[in-house]
Amino acid sequence: MALIKKFQLETGIDAEYWKVIDASYDYINKSCSFRIGGWINKDMRKQGKRYITEKSYFIYMKPPKSDIRDDIYSWLKTPRVYKDEFGNDIMKAEFSDTVDDPEIIEDVPST
Repeated sequence: MALIKKFQLETGIDAEYWKVIDASYDYINKSCSFRIGGWINKDMRKQGKRYITEKSYFIYMKPPKSDIRDDIYSWLKTPRVYKDEFGNDIMKAEFSDTVDDPEIIEDVPST
């Protein structure tokens, strides 16, 4: 699975295909650290090209029931409310309006 949403990077290049590239769950602290990689598009991923950017996260969550990536994708797509410096609620959901790509692309060494 992957998420499809276009983000323009500081370089001006767009990354639109996002996939979990690394995840670790701490059962004692009930926390998860993970990284998602962003490719220019799905075709670049299929060709085995390396991701052009990555985003890192650290979250608290219940232990995964099966593949942790399913829980991560669900978390990424769920809007959350945060407080700004003045105590106002701010809705943050970078990936809430993404398109799911259920196709499984086998991992191949990056070129």
